[in-house]
Amino acid sequence: MKQKTRELMLPKLRAQAAVLPKTLDAEARTVEVLFYSGASFQRFPWFDDPYELSFSLDKSAVRLGRFNNGAPLVDNHQTFGSVAESVLGVVEKAWLADDGGHALVRFSAREGVDAIFKDVQDRILRNFSMGAVIHQMRDITEKGDAQKRLLAIDWEPHELSLVAVPADADAQALAVAEKFPCQINFSAAAGANAPKEDAMRIKVRLLADVEELGKVGEIVEIDPADFDETLHSKALKAPTGGEDTNVIQLAVAQQIKRDKERAESINRAASHFGLDAAWAQRHISLGTMIEDVLTDASAERAKKAPVILGQVSGGTDYESREWRSDQMALAVASRARRVEVPESAHQYAKASFSELALEVLGWYGRGRGKHARLDAPEIVGLALHSTSDFPLLLLNALNKTLQPAYEQANPSYRRIASPRQFSDFRPHHFAKAGDFPVPLQVQENGEFTYGTMGEAKEIVTAITYGRILGLSRQMLINDDLSAFADLATKAGRRVADFENATFYTICILAAAGLGPTLVEGAVAVFNAAHNNLTGAGALSNTLLGSAWALMQAQTSIDGLKLNIGPSFVLTSPASHVLARTLLTEIQATQASNINPFAGMMTAISDANMTGTRFYVLADPGALPNYVYGFVGGTGPRTEVRNGFNVDGVEFKVALDFACGAIDFRGAVSGAGA
Repeated sequence: MKQKTRELMLPKLRAQAAVLPKTLDAEARTVEVLFYSGASFQRFPWFDDPYELSFSLDKSAVRLGRFNNGAPLVDNHQTFGSVAESVLGVVEKAWLADDGGHALVRFSAREGVDAIFKDVQDRILRNFSMGAVIHQMRDITEKGDAQKRLLAIDWEPHELSLVAVPADADAQALAVAEKFPCQINFSAAAGANAPKEDAMRIKVRLLADVEELGKVGEIVEIDPADFDETLHSKALKAPTGGEDTNVIQLAVAQQIKRDKERAESINRAASHFGLDAAWAQRHISLGTMIEDVLTDASAERAKKAPVILGQVSGGTDYESREWRSDQMALAVASRARRVEVPESAHQYAKASFSELALEVLGWYGRGRGKHARLDAPEIVGLALHSTSDFPLLLLNALNKTLQPAYEQANPSYRRIASPRQFSDFRPHHFAKAGDFPVPLQVQENGEFTYGTMGEAKEIVTAITYGRILGLSRQMLINDDLSAFADLATKAGRRVADFENATFYTICILAAAGLGPTLVEGAVAVFNAAHNNLTGAGALSNTLLGSAWALMQAQTSIDGLKLNIGPSFVLTSPASHVLARTLLTEIQATQASNINPFAGMMTAISDANMTGTRFYVLADPGALPNYVYGFVGGTGPRTEVRNGFNVDGVEFKVALDFACGAIDFRGAVSGAGA
């Protein structure tokens, strides 16, 4: 039997579903729903005459994937608003039985759903409705049927809804909702009332004679896409015998006017909602009421709205002046340090200072017609004095060269002092908390007694140090990269050396090597009152043993033994070899030759120290004796300005540095030979 097919876009259709009260489980918050029983429904589409629709319950016809993968249970088919407002629960599973399609739904336990679930338990709310998408229908109209009948032979339930009034025989498909493709198969052997090739056509009254259709006033069927408001009218009522020609013409004119006004309204809606002419013409041809047009327009615009995520992400602007300037500085610094230029800065890997200056001028529309090498003096002068970008580029390159040199210096004071944060230049108090009070025995029915913790404070203040360096215009014109690198590298190392020298001057060498005066006890760090001085004599195993015992015997503020052992032996360069000899492991053949301190401490020497005095120090992480720090960051800070005393640019290198002694318990000293 020959069949004809036609494809069109259909919205989700709705059908009544029944709750099975005996299956309700109040504890699990579940109930079984018969989401389709096999009943037929009347449908009233825009595109055709009313028809009767039913759904096949054959297993091959029903797609239960969405239901079995957790389709939502929603409030009254609501697809807008927040999830908390629309979703009431979830479909746990679905299956087909002899009496129709079944689904087990579970209600949410959140506060807003409790009252709804209670009404379901009490059978106040008992109406459910299925929302389904039809992928394929078959025309099953029999000869003699008064109405067309369609059977959904490929359909898919999408969601279940709890509704006040379920879909019934008068329910209408939501023609303005999201639409899905559907194929309809028409049988050529259907009865006289079965739809043929013109099943999807519409009836109109001719407003003029149309060849191959008929005379004016006749009712004919046409394809919806062929509707022309100047030739066709959807007012089908035939004139009575008593009406004259003028009355008919007036009625026709009025209908034409109404159709024209509706078309204009639809076109205005399309323009307002940003929709195309094809959308407007479809609704004009279908005769859609203006209220439904506006509803569909809102839905179409909502589908085209951009999705706004709940987070903001950003990226690098590779065309910005800031990024290009940073890559120029990176290229200069990499060449100055003799390391590989990163890939992002390759375009500037071989650029001279004057070429970089010319590009910077180009950002402001200057330097046109200039040659980077032939006009280097003029270009460098313009870049230095007409923009701030070029001096800042040089400052950035200086920092990228200075900082690695500063960090690689690794001065010895950082191994024996503990880093601290300094927020400003006011005196910072470093409190040494005492011990937790000794626990006391509590008798039966007795009370716990309060204790106190001892405390002592030392003061350390940050001080600003700095110098100004000049980078001459001649150096930039000559592209003297080695001089630039030498200036930046030496500046970084010199700052680290200055920190080291400052620390030793303040913390170690003060008072002939006995250190600064502490607030606690008002005596120097190394003092007989602190029990942290060894006997006289050159550094030896005997004196190391004495230093070890003195440190381990130190007590806290509240008098408890600290049991802290030394980790470093600090000497001048002249005594460093001796210190390493005493701390190096040897393969001894006799017990008397064993080195008892092998591997127990590390030898450190510093050129800021002279003589034979030595220091035995604890790990600053366990018992800090000295501290150091910077205001607002780490290491030196730099600034730039156009040269005044120097014909070029001037760099200021500043250091906000602090160091000091805050305890005596983690250090022992010996005078040496």
